[in-house]
Amino acid sequence: MPEGTEVTELAEDVNELVEAELVDDTEHLPAQTSPDGPVYRITRNTMLGPGEEPPRVEEHPGFRKIDFHVSERTRQRLRNVEGGGRNRNTKINRDSTRERFRAWCETAENEEPENETTRVAWPSTTAANVAEYIGTLMETGQPDGTPYSPDTLLAYVSRILTWYPKGERPDGSAIRDMIEDYRELEYKGLKDQAAALTLEHLLPTLDKINESTRIGRRDAALLVLGYRLLLRGIEVADLPNHDLRPVTSGPRRGVWVRVAKTKTTSAKDAVWRFYADRPDLRFTDRVVAWQADLTELGANAGHLPFLRALTKKGNLQKGRDHATVRGLRLSGRTVNTVVKTRAGAAGRGIIDGLPVRSHSLRVGANNDLKRAKVSRAARNEEGRWSPNSVLTDTTYTRADALAAAQENDVFEAVPLYGQWPTEANPDGATA
Repeated sequence: MPEGTEVTELAEDVNELVEAELVDDTEHLPAQTSPDGPVYRITRNTMLGPGEEPPRVEEHPGFRKIDFHVSERTRQRLRNVEGGGRNRNTKINRDSTRERFRAWCETAENEEPENETTRVAWPSTTAANVAEYIGTLMETGQPDGTPYSPDTLLAYVSRILTWYPKGERPDGSAIRDMIEDYRELEYKGLKDQAAALTLEHLLPTLDKINESTRIGRRDAALLVLGYRLLLRGIEVADLPNHDLRPVTSGPRRGVWVRVAKTKTTSAKDAVWRFYADRPDLRFTDRVVAWQADLTELGANAGHLPFLRALTKKGNLQKGRDHATVRGLRLSGRTVNTVVKTRAGAAGRGIIDGLPVRSHSLRVGANNDLKRAKVSRAARNEEGRWSPNSVLTDTTYTRADALAAAQENDVFEAVPLYGQWPTEANPDGATA
């Protein structure tokens, strides 16, 4: 059969014989003259119902030169996408996911020692390789020990599968089903709520920070901001310099703050609010101290982020504006690491059986307000929840029962060290 595809009618009876060759999606069959019958246009995605015939080549309008040309403006937009452009972070994430998969394939251990101990990642791979890689991530979790979310794993599968040409892509349907099972059967049980970093835990955490260093002053400012403003980790990182204005004199010390963008609000909703100082948090002093550091570093311009990445010596990290699309702003993961590390150093890494994370600041503040009998409506407004939201009484509340879960510990009836009283020693003390 000549190159290309020609399909001819070989018989006119009911059971006609069709001879064809599948081609890639982007290929079109050349129009050829056949004395035996019409020429059909078929691709691997052609689907015919009972009695239907394939579309004929002559029915296709045919492409002209203009069908392959774009304007210079459109071409420039395409170049921007090809070079990263506004989607640079998407490209970075996609490439890093694929590279991690390739590296895993090259070092993956085989359960059958007599076989090869590596897997093939490129130029083609198998559904089994992708499934085993995703299954491994489910088992090991992230580098910090937290489990991968199902949505993250689904994104990984999509990035890996689209690495290959359409005709070479493994079938990902079973892998996606596996992830959904993981979501229902495992992940919901693995995902802990964040602990409540209430004042009784936050203040000892702050006390452990060495605020004679720039890193210490930055981290202290981060903690009091997250708690006092009931901010999420990424929201703390997004605050710019010009949205914090300390008041250090007058009848009331505090900080005027404008939270321009949160998960539930946008810049058009932003208003200035005054947050009064407290002697326990020393909110104003800590903001002022870090702003002085920013001035020394030449990083106090209003449009620049309030929180900055620092070297171990307390200098600004270089090249951050080109590192990610977040530019100079810290990532949510970095804020999370700061909170976890500082709480852990104060022996507060686990509170009431739950791990401390960046969200613990927001949860802790809500719990302190609730314990102080502040109304739900007022807490909703303070934390920028919806006015009718019940989350501050449900999802964001860590019931006192957690802390008192073992208040009535049955083992209190058992004497320490198993020193049971005897007739000779009714107190149970050792001789």
